[in-house]
Amino acid sequence: MKIRRERRLREETQEEFAKRAGISLRTFKRLEADGKAHLETFLKALIALEKSRNLQLLFPVTSNQTGSESLEARLVALQEKQRKRRGN
Repeated sequence: MKIRRERRLREETQEEFAKRAGISLRTFKRLEADGKAHLETFLKALIALEKSRNLQLLFPVTSNQTGSESLEARLVALQEKQRKRRGN
């Protein structure tokens, strides 16, 4: 998936997408140009693109992980944070 292509399909500017994803514009431009970013930034972009639902398949929860350590729990927390930021 190319983030730029997905953003353009949604007819959003870089600024609009970055704001909706909760990412600074400078960070988003860097992510879109080189694909380099912190994991949290990448996850925020995936959530904003509504492409995060299968991430837990890449990082399955092992039996020794607690719910708060799971990727799914972190994704839910990030999604909730974005919803609050948008006022939903």
